[in-house]
Amino acid sequence: MEAWTSSLVQIGTEVIKHRINFVKEFNEYIKKPYEQIMNKKENPAIHYKSLIFNNDNEVERIFKEKLEEIKKDELRRARNLIGPHRDDFEFYIDDLELKKFGSQGQHKTFQIALRFSQFFYLLDKLGIKPIFLMDDIFGELDTYRAEKISSYLSSIGQAFITMTDLSKLESLTKRDGDLLLTVENGNVAYA
Repeated sequence: MEAWTSSLVQIGTEVIKHRINFVKEFNEYIKKPYEQIMNKKENPAIHYKSLIFNNDNEVERIFKEKLEEIKKDELRRARNLIGPHRDDFEFYIDDLELKKFGSQGQHKTFQIALRFSQFFYLLDKLGIKPIFLMDDIFGELDTYRAEKISSYLSSIGQAFITMTDLSKLESLTKRDGDLLLTVENGNVAYA
């Protein structure tokens, strides 16, 4: 048990510290696309929820203490109860947890803002443009949000978007050079 605990604390501490730093950095990336879509009406944030974390500099010490506190319970249950594998990310809008208080439109908007954030984060970190894919995002959105997202796509460049309901097509900002393809019974055609 001691060898396992030592490895868990050592490696787990590094994972937790990397996640803490990532969330701090990535929160800056989520703000811009969300503001573009919602015109600064809402403030998005991602929080890293850990049973261990409360201060970056004390992660290892607190991790060891918590493991010691629950050692008997872990042995009784035959499973590890704390560590980075039990942690999670929570999404917030205006300091309210999205999972508990968000509307369907807010959930979808946050999800789309995450896609844009990932794109720009990877672009900055890797220096190459990732492929941008969005699967059937316009189905649950009102026209305002759909139009804002569509116009923001111009900052991406090439993007692949799927739609199952072409009635929302008028919400998309179509530019010269954009292609619309339909797939019907396995056959692809220009629309």
